[in-house]
Amino acid sequence: MSHNSQLAQAVFRFFVAVLVAGFLGLSALAVDLQENVSSTCALCHSMRPQYYTWQASSHAAATDCLSCHRQPGVDGALQLTRDLGRMAFQQVRGTYVSPLRMLKPLGDEGCLACHSYDRPTSPGGEFYIPHQPHTDVNVSCVSCHSAVAHGDIGRKGMTAQIPERDWDTAVAKEQLARTRLEPLKESCMGCHYLRRVSNSCTVCHDESMLPPDHLADDFAVDHGDEAFADLGSCNFCHGMTGRRRLSIRQYPEVAQYAKANRFCFDCHAQRPASHGTLPWREHGDAAQGNEESCLACHDNQANFDLPAPATTTCASCHPSTHREGWQVRHSLVPGVRIQDSCWMCHYRPGCQRCHWPE
Repeated sequence: MSHNSQLAQAVFRFFVAVLVAGFLGLSALAVDLQENVSSTCALCHSMRPQYYTWQASSHAAATDCLSCHRQPGVDGALQLTRDLGRMAFQQVRGTYVSPLRMLKPLGDEGCLACHSYDRPTSPGGEFYIPHQPHTDVNVSCVSCHSAVAHGDIGRKGMTAQIPERDWDTAVAKEQLARTRLEPLKESCMGCHYLRRVSNSCTVCHDESMLPPDHLADDFAVDHGDEAFADLGSCNFCHGMTGRRRLSIRQYPEVAQYAKANRFCFDCHAQRPASHGTLPWREHGDAAQGNEESCLACHDNQANFDLPAPATTTCASCHPSTHREGWQVRHSLVPGVRIQDSCWMCHYRPGCQRCHWPE
């Protein structure tokens, strides 16, 4: 046998020995993980945030890491061994990615090993959130409950903000506060919007959620006064009409906000009962001191997301003619505010038709 052949066989035997030793080592680690699950995971300093948040969660009393993070059967055991090898290699090389993230989504099997759909809803009070309809359209458990075990610390960026060495039970309990675990209303409403599911209040709430002033007989007519007094309170419940909550900073005026909010639009697009009894010659008197309410529908300031509630504006019947030389007179000097009467006919962004910014 030539020297090269002997060398090749020696190299081959060496690599086989390394692979066998590595496999046995990973198998021993897997066996140790089976017996001392959570403490084994905590050996890696990059896992300290996940370990302490699990320990502070309600799941620590009844589950361990493998209850959720290992697939059943032989395939699950082999996958666990491969994952341990990959993670150990990354720890030694210092090439692990922070914040840690799962390579594939967590399935519902681990959740359903303890939880059951026989319980129709989880929250109490006025909420009604059935689980089965969500499962029927392939909405996974972690789509809504991703924070129950680890506080969603990776997605929220907490593992990047807080050094790994600083994580302990106290820090974990702060991240597992109930207010941080509950699904956000924005998540529910945004998902419903994208899936074209109703965002009606009664889909998730019963009638006990209505504030007392909403039960007044004249609330449908006078609710605008409440909006003028505290638009933020209105926006808290009724601002989720799309993928995200409307910003009252973007729409500080009630009339503009009402035209941008789909919830408001559904009613404002209907002709008010008061318009049927008011003679049209008297509408000017009715508008005196109440222009903002009229402009909630009869304003020419368009909103591009929703159609205008009404196509009739003041300028429809009261056109204004400009005297000769108006092009010079309409120019503004610093500190001079444009007259509001201009907006009775002109759309605010319409200035850019002539004055396009360079």
